[in-house]
Amino acid sequence: MSQPAVSRALARLREQFDDPLLVKTPNGYRLTKRAILIHNQLQQVLLGVRSLILHALKVSLKSLR
Repeated sequence: MSQPAVSRALARLREQFDDPLLVKTPNGYRLTKRAILIHNQLQQVLLGVRSLILHALKVSLKSLR
């Protein structure tokens, strides 16, 4: 993704979540509390999706035998 595309995507996310998500600090950027919550929730969702995919692959591999 190009830098302008990342900036546009971040702007859309900021509007969607009504939160800056990233804030500039003297040491760089940090996630807001809302962004950390979103990250943690997405991590759980992605782990669930991963589990579903792995299960589907196992079922598919068994049917090949």
